[in-house]
Amino acid sequence: MPTLLELGLYFISLFSCYTKMTPEQKFHSYVTSLTVLIMYFLIEKFTPYVNRIGNSSDYIKPIVSILSAFGVYTLLAQLMIVTSRNWQWLNKFLLGASYLNCTWVGKLTNTRNEVKVTVEFFEQNISSLIIMRRSV
Repeated sequence: MPTLLELGLYFISLFSCYTKMTPEQKFHSYVTSLTVLIMYFLIEKFTPYVNRIGNSSDYIKPIVSILSAFGVYTLLAQLMIVTSRNWQWLNKFLLGASYLNCTWVGKLTNTRNEVKVTVEFFEQNISSLIIMRRSV
């Protein structure tokens, strides 16, 4: 039986497959969805404790909710960025079909029949693509 988190991630990935999103939009949709899921459980768990404060809890609840949502979002975004730098499979999952991390070697011949070999290295993260080129 899949867990609620696994089902949530499955539906997020289905949604992102059928919409045209940039890799960065896709990343933020994952982080936002996980934030909503975590905030749901946090609010469900800690509402009774906040209700014990009394009448002032009506003013505290929105403030606590907003601050904790920002905190959870920031924490998840930073965690996913740091993790994706080290794990290529996570980068490939987050970026989908636009993921590019490889080496390309090409041979060019100019009009004087001089051969030049080029090597290009592609490195991609969530918001940028770095191309390094060397010619021999």
